[in-house]
Amino acid sequence: MSKTADKRIKDLELKLSNIREKYNQLTKQLEDERGNYSSESGALDYQQLVEERRVIEKYMERLQRKLAENHKNTGETIIGNKAQPGNNILIKNSKTEVRFRLVEEIYSQEERQISINSPVGKAVQGKRVGEEIRVETPKGKIHYRIEEIG
Repeated sequence: MSKTADKRIKDLELKLSNIREKYNQLTKQLEDERGNYSSESGALDYQQLVEERRVIEKYMERLQRKLAENHKNTGETIIGNKAQPGNNILIKNSKTEVRFRLVEEIYSQEERQISINSPVGKAVQGKRVGEEIRVETPKGKIHYRIEEIG
């Protein structure tokens, strides 16, 4: 890998690390603030935090795509990515393919978003591409393989 490509990748990794830290701080702040507003202005402040977090989430996605493209262009693969809130994830088994975004509980009402507190969310969190997961359901255990994290 050239020094320029290496520097570009390290810069993207640093940016991504910093923005993930901000994302986690906002998530904590939202959890602390949820239901603690007693006025219209408090509700507006909460909504501003939600919107700021969405903007950061989209920026994280762009950085993750850029990082993946840079690794792809250098012939490297990203092995170390662990599933965490904000990631788009693909899991498969012999019968089913499920693509979703792993999110905090307060954002899981949207389609194709799975909460970190759900059985699937708990099973994938912290796992890497290629790892097998087992999900407890009312119908029994279902096994999946993590195919993509982005």
